[in-house]
Amino acid sequence: MQGASDQSRPGPRPPRIFGSLLLGIGAILFLGGGRLALLGGSWYYLLGGMLLVAVGVLLWQRRTLASELYGGYLLLTLAWTLWEAGLEPWGWAPRLLVPALVGVWFLTPVLRRTS
Repeated sequence: MQGASDQSRPGPRPPRIFGSLLLGIGAILFLGGGRLALLGGSWYYLLGGMLLVAVGVLLWQRRTLASELYGGYLLLTLAWTLWEAGLEPWGWAPRLLVPALVGVWFLTPVLRRTS
């Protein structure tokens, strides 16, 4: 009986919900960042949005490159944080906390099994 229930269980699926979420957030950042860049503001949102869209697409395709690209996004975010807030820790929290927490998901076994 154990064997029968194991066979009916679907195999690991691509992380499509998470990929869709990152794709949507990336698209919003990209569009808003493009407008901001045209107005003379920071290019971070445009570049960060492009990276998140690419990460979302790669997650849909079950490509392990998504993790590495998200690492690049975190490095971009860290550089932007240093540029904007300097060494002030309270300025770092709103810029780095959420991207870092999302990055932790890339370390989970769930993603590693499906990629």
